[in-house]
Amino acid sequence: MRGSHVNVIRWIVLAAVIVGIVILLRHFLPPKKVDSPATSQFPTRINIVLDTSASMQGYFSGKTEFKDTVSRLVSALDKLEKDPTKQPCPTSTVFQFATDSGSIVSTSDDSTSFIQKLLNNDLNGQDSLLQEMFRNVVAESSGTVPVATQPANNPSSCPTASSPSSLSILITDSIFSYPDSDIEKNRAVNRENIAGLASAVQLIFNNARTAGMSVSVLALMSQFHGTYYDYQNAKVMWGSTPRPYYLWMIGPPANVLALRAFLESESVSPLHTLDFGAQPFDFSPVILQYTDREGIWHRYNGESPKRIRITRPVPDDGQKDKEYDSDREVRFAVAIDLSRLSVDQQSPDYLASHISVQSQSPDLRIKNVVIKTRAEIESELDKEDRAAIPQCTHVIVVTTDVNFAKTAALTIALQDGVPSWYLDWSNDDDTKMDPHTLESTFGLKYFVEGIAQAYHITGPIAATTIVLER
Repeated sequence: MRGSHVNVIRWIVLAAVIVGIVILLRHFLPPKKVDSPATSQFPTRINIVLDTSASMQGYFSGKTEFKDTVSRLVSALDKLEKDPTKQPCPTSTVFQFATDSGSIVSTSDDSTSFIQKLLNNDLNGQDSLLQEMFRNVVAESSGTVPVATQPANNPSSCPTASSPSSLSILITDSIFSYPDSDIEKNRAVNRENIAGLASAVQLIFNNARTAGMSVSVLALMSQFHGTYYDYQNAKVMWGSTPRPYYLWMIGPPANVLALRAFLESESVSPLHTLDFGAQPFDFSPVILQYTDREGIWHRYNGESPKRIRITRPVPDDGQKDKEYDSDREVRFAVAIDLSRLSVDQQSPDYLASHISVQSQSPDLRIKNVVIKTRAEIESELDKEDRAAIPQCTHVIVVTTDVNFAKTAALTIALQDGVPSWYLDWSNDDDTKMDPHTLESTFGLKYFVEGIAQAYHITGPIAATTIVLER
């Protein structure tokens, strides 16, 4: 009997050890990921609105990159419409022009006939005020994406005719102007009162934001052949020269993001991008266990994946010694996913100005912060860390002291903002003939800043908190 009691005690001790190991593993091993069901992020209707005003004619004449890119755009949308693996819900593309009043009129063109007309310079459009075109484009675009209650490959989950998901792509040189009648009264009105014109455009995008729409501006360059109209509405023969043009994508934020990524994968790649109406998103932060670290610490996982336990002992008698002096520190790397940002927003200069790492505890001092791209840190990644961060685009390496009492916290935050490239693409006087004027857009900075003001938000669009304890 005594032996059986001993066996029972052994089994109890063994069971306790196993339970302890399970609890420990749960604490330190990454949680199992649960895949969420796929949902369609593409709109059910895409409106291609082409500006065919007088200032645009130089892009239609002869061989130009404009015609090549717009043809590639249309072909990509046709591919999306016909590929159910990419787009479970039916998508239709509608080709539109503006009338002289700025109203938007749909055509009966399909992808083939539209490309044929574009290549043959057979597009029947009319002059119209760009701001009125924007007003009508915003009015016919949908600002919300209906939430699917069924799997995305089930047609019943697709937006209905009474609740459409509509996105518009306005193709234009983005030259805003007062009406001809105003210019005849004052030849300098476009320049002297450009702030008033920009304010009128801001009002249009105030409505767009209120309706839940975001905007992505894709900036491109093309050869331009022919006549240009300056801010005084005078004809200027520029011959053949590179000129900028823009694709304005306006619609539900998820639609804009998904469609832009798809177009870039189909080689419709802009030189620069601006995003307005960015939606808050998750960094998907992961503290790297083995890469670019200093000090003795362990990363928590399971229910507390953003906590670091510093296990190196720190004397509490207040005595300073060589091993634990005031310069003791810890360094750790946090992988984050910024793939939702444009290339311009992922640039080192932009991130240096818009990502902040701040202490939330008075006794924690941040000593150094380095932001690295995935490419820059790839060769340094431990293989286990690499497997844990398939979607990581950047790594933030943080060095702090360890002079805090028991726990401390720091935040990593991304503020919304506008990359500064648009300043170089803007001019204040397009009557000049210098290279910068030829390759820039009159007054662009005023309209960009007005739209940015319409979409201005306070607070970060992405943030995470890291807790340190010892």
